[in-house]
Formats: sequence, structure tokens, C-alpha cells
Amino acid sequence: MASLRGIVGRLRGDRLDEIAREVAELREMALARNHSALHESQVLGHALGVLNHSVVAIKDSVDRLAETAEAQRAVLLELNHDVRSGAAEALPLFLGYAERLRLDTDTAIGAAQVIERQLARLEALTDPPAAPEPT
Repeated sequence: MASLRGIVGRLRGDRLDEIAREVAELREMALARNHSALHESQVLGHALGVLNHSVVAIKDSVDRLAETAEAQRAVLLELNHDVRSGAAEALPLFLGYAERLRLDTDTAIGAAQVIERQLARLEALTDPPAAPEPT
């Protein structure tokens, strides 16, 4: 059984200081957790922003690579057409009919020039553009 002294002490509020201390400790713990959660949220928000920026940069790079690849494909198709069908005036190269070709000096030079132009276009597409100098 509870003693009379304990019952009287409860009625008078002897433990109010202890309860107030426990409430203050719990309040401090809650504030610390809220502060920690807020900090983590800010850090995650910043990380998400950096990640989003990186994804946009990667998408731009992929788009530029796709454009370059398409331009190279067009040049290669044109070169293939020139070689296979003799579409260029100075390039009478018909695959499978090499035995019938009698290339003179002008025709050989013309064929080389057409191929060199196509290769120069490919190199121009492959080489990255020079970065502008800071002013």
C-alpha cells in the first residue's frame, strides 16, 4: 500500500519539478530531431539539384553526339553512293568491274579528291569545335 506521505506528496505536487524537467528533455530531443531532419532535407535538396543539372548536361551531350552521328552517316552514305555508282563526275568506280577500269592520271586524281573531301568532312564532324578564348 502506498504510504500516506506519498499520497500527500502527490496531492501537493512534489514531483512537478521532475515532470517539468522530463518535458523539457523531451522537447529538446524533439527539436534536435526536427533540426536534423531539416538539415538532411536541405542536403538532399541540394544533391537533387546537382543531379538534375548533371542529367541535363548529359542529355545535351547525347543530343550533340546523335546530331554528329547523323551527319557522319549522311557523309558516309554519300561517299558510298559515289564509290558504288560513280555519281561524282571524276569518280567512275564501279565495284565488281575493276577489270574494265583504265584510270588515267586525271581520273585517279579526281577520285582521290572526291574521297579526300568526304574524309575531310568526316574529320570536321568528328573533331570537337575549339573552345572560345576567354575575353
